[in-house]
Amino acid sequence: MAQSSSKARPAFLPAGAVDGLKRRAVETIGVAVVVVAATLFAAVATYAPSDPSFDVVTDGPVRNLVGLPGAFAADLLVQIFGLAGVLPALLLGAWGVRMLRGKAPTLLWLRSLTFLVSLFAAAVWLTALPVPEGWPLRAGLGGVGGMLIVGFVDAGLFAPLDLDVDGPLVLAAFSAALWLATFAFSLGLDRRDWRAV
Repeated sequence: MAQSSSKARPAFLPAGAVDGLKRRAVETIGVAVVVVAATLFAAVATYAPSDPSFDVVTDGPVRNLVGLPGAFAADLLVQIFGLAGVLPALLLGAWGVRMLRGKAPTLLWLRSLTFLVSLFAAAVWLTALPVPEGWPLRAGLGGVGGMLIVGFVDAGLFAPLDLDVDGPLVLAAFSAALWLATFAFSLGLDRRDWRAV
C-alpha cells in the first residue's frame, strides 16, 4: 500500500494573522470606496447644466467641484435619473463604511442588480413631485428615465384600461414603496449597522 508522500505544509502565517490581514484589506478597500462615493456625491451635488458634457460644448469654466470628469458623470446621472442620480454615491458610501467596519458586502451581484431597480423606481416616484423653480431639467425631478417610464406605463397600461385613477400618481406610490424596499436591500446593512445609523 503506497503512502501519500505529500505532507500538509505548515501555514506561512498563523491563522490569526491571516484573519487580521484580510480584515485590513477589506478596510483599505473600504477607504477607497468611501473616497469614490464622496467624489461622486460632490460631482452630482455640484452639477451645473452649463458645464461641458455629452450634450453641452463650451469653452467656459467648469463649475463642478470634481472638474471635467465630475461634470460628465453628474450630467449623465442627473439627466437620466434626476435627483435619484445621487443614489449611487449613497450606496457606495454605505458599502464603504461597512467595509471600514471590517464587513465586506454580501450578495454583491444580487444587491447591485436590485440597486438598478431601486434607481429607476426612485426616478419614477420623483417624477410625480412638483418641479421647484430653478430646476435645470425639463424632464422633472426624476430625469429622462423617470419621465419615459411614467409616460410608457401611463399610455400603455392606464390609458387603455380607461381607469378612473390618476395613473402617474398610482405609479409613483407603487414606485416609492418599491424604491424603499429595493434600496434598503441594496445597502446590505444588518441590524447593528442600522442601529449605528
